[in-house]
Amino acid sequence: MATLVNALAAWLKEKNISKAEAARVLGISAQRLEQIEKGLSKSFTFESLSYMLAKAGKQVTVSIRDI
Repeated sequence: MATLVNALAAWLKEKNISKAEAARVLGISAQRLEQIEKGLSKSFTFESLSYMLAKAGKQVTVSIRDI
């Protein structure tokens, strides 16, 4: 989950857009955007993070391997 939040935070820095615009693109409130910026991964579900990453033009891939 932390990896997904970090990917969104990196996208925010990379795009260099206003917080209001980023929140609009991701379909979330400014408060939720602040949680992403702070790296608060426990505040989100896998599904919500995957959805936001898709809106940011990122693809989430899950793999399962034997250990």
